[in-house]
Amino acid sequence: MRQLVINHVHALHQFYGDYLGVRIARKHVGWYLQTLADNTQFRSLFNRIDNTQEQLDKLEEFFVCQ
Repeated sequence: MRQLVINHVHALHQFYGDYLGVRIARKHVGWYLQTLADNTQFRSLFNRIDNTQEQLDKLEEFFVCQ
């Protein structure tokens, strides 16, 4: 799941560009993480990120801790 989510977010960034890609990725990550244990705090943090690389870094951190 980790690699699937990260690849998808990266593809969103590439396809939509930095501005829209970051915003669209927020929605998609929310959908992916719905099925995992309590991730409310992470989703709140993730939804405030406005940088493509920072989004990818936070996702990596999230999956390392899972």
